[in-house]
Amino acid sequence: MTVIKLGIKVGANEEDIERLEITNPSSMEVRFILEQAKLFRTVLKYAKKHNIQANFHHWAAFDGVLANTAAPGKFGKESVQTVIDTIDIASENKGGYVVYHTGTTWQNKVDHNVGRLTPIEQIATEDEASELFTKRALKLHKYANSKGIQLILETTPMFDATKWMSKVGRLKRIIIGKLPISVIDNLAAAGVNIANDFEHTACNYPDHNHAETFDYLYHKTQQLLSQTKLLHLGYLIPPYNGTDYHGDLSNPEFSTNAALPNENEMLKLLALFKNHEQLWIISEPKTDHVGSYEKASNLLQSIGIR
Repeated sequence: MTVIKLGIKVGANEEDIERLEITNPSSMEVRFILEQAKLFRTVLKYAKKHNIQANFHHWAAFDGVLANTAAPGKFGKESVQTVIDTIDIASENKGGYVVYHTGTTWQNKVDHNVGRLTPIEQIATEDEASELFTKRALKLHKYANSKGIQLILETTPMFDATKWMSKVGRLKRIIIGKLPISVIDNLAAAGVNIANDFEHTACNYPDHNHAETFDYLYHKTQQLLSQTKLLHLGYLIPPYNGTDYHGDLSNPEFSTNAALPNENEMLKLLALFKNHEQLWIISEPKTDHVGSYEKASNLLQSIGIR
């Protein structure tokens, strides 16, 4: 039996409750900042009252330094614990999944208020970080299973921008030590659950033209298909430089050839999942969450999977 759950992204603000009131989704994905956990009580209480499944996107930091599950030593172990704590909170709230990112070879400061990551220093080689993260990821996924939670590893872009969600900021890409997508490929082959963020995945083939980049995205989506449990929907615009954009699906831009994937290409990608047994879908726009949710719903209905 195919179970598709279209959800909406929320934070801890009053406007996030309004999104839920307008859309009444079957599930939501909370942009959950562990050290600010108390701020999310209201939105979680609302979800429980209205029978909306609460799922969690893991974020954590220590005095402004982003948690890093690929870091060696004490910091890496403490970072792993933040994922465990988020899994426990998801279980307490009868959630379905926790989604998280790979670690990095660099330590990075995070500023959620302005949407910025700032590299501090390199703390491991790519090989060292990849090996550490892989071992920890396999253990974390076993732990999540024991708690009745699906732990889902998300594809990430090759580069970051000086400022998230900024059309100008993404023109200046920075290196924060992202692990190669081959780490995700190998973990998927080992049975780990994957979140395919279409934008992020396409960002792993930077500086190519539209047709070449979409071809890469389509084939990578096929490769990861069997282990994909979550989709994040959005699109890039030129330059396709390895940084993401978080385009609103409700924006007319989505139907143009600048968008990648554009509306027609998104339909081709979604059609790959028509016979998927279990799948959560979340749109991740810059601004129009309600409009993007409604557009995603229409896309799914048009190809008969919702």
